[in-house]
Amino acid sequence: NSAFSTANSSLSIAQSAFAKANTGGGGGVTESLNIAFNNNNATSYKIVAINTSAETILASTLDLTQANKIVGILDSNNQTVTLGTLTNPSWTWTSDESLYLGSNGDIVITPTINGALFSLKIGYALSATKIFVKIGTPVVL
Repeated sequence: NSAFSTANSSLSIAQSAFAKANTGGGGGVTESLNIAFNNNNATSYKIVAINTSAETILASTLDLTQANKIVGILDSNNQTVTLGTLTNPSWTWTSDESLYLGSNGDIVITPTINGALFSLKIGYALSATKIFVKIGTPVVL
């Protein structure tokens, strides 16, 4: 009976977590998957990698050790958007424009920058101020 009770409780917790995730925490459907990490040196709307202390740091295609450690883009709430939409009123993208990682966490529109050791598509523009984050597979140059 004890094992059955524990399994039943675990199932209930899992179902509750699933329901919460599907409703964005109970407040309606969300447009992105965000994860909160401790932040080392990143700022809002910059692409971040994860370091060995599980902290977000500014990502760069100039650092080959980061090629498989890019986790997303930091939003204004210090959360990392790993998949989905992100809006920044100061952006001026062109719709459907592909977006890539540059250096110092910068989002750029060219697949490579001068001195890059890898290329990484991080998503595309939905409008001038809204992007869809979808971290691709890094290509070592």
